Order: sequence, then C-alpha cells, then structure tokens
Amino acid sequence: MSGVRLAELLGGLSLFADVADGFPREKVLRTTILSVEIGRREGLSSAVLRDVFYTSLLRYAGCVGFSHEEAHDYG
Repeated sequence: MSGVRLAELLGGLSLFADVADGFPREKVLRTTILSVEIGRREGLSSAVLRDVFYTSLLRYAGCVGFSHEEAHDYG
C-alpha cells in the first residue's frame, strides 16, 4: 500500500481552504494549474516549476494568503 503524496494532501487542503475562505470551488487548483503553465511557457526549470506548484497550493492556506482580496472588500 502506498502512502499519500504531499501534492494530494495539499490538493485536498486547498479544497477546504476554498470553502473556508468563501472562494469558488477549486480556485486554488485553477491558480496552481495556471501558475505552472505560465512557468512552463516561460521556460522555468523543473525544480522551479515544482516550487511554483507547491507555493501556489499553499498560497491560501495561511491567514494572509488572500489579504489583498479582503482589503478590496473591506477597504
């Protein structure tokens, strides 16, 4: 039996973050896909693309990940 991959765990966490933050479903996943695709088109290395992937998945997991959106709503 194989273990859960980190990407799968963070992908699940991102779905909960969408719900908890009131975002449309799969916003974080779409952001991740777009970020990696832009990186590929720009010719980033595999190591940098891996960093882009994980950073995008974790962006909204912290309390300040969407502060710019809150500032717009409450500013």
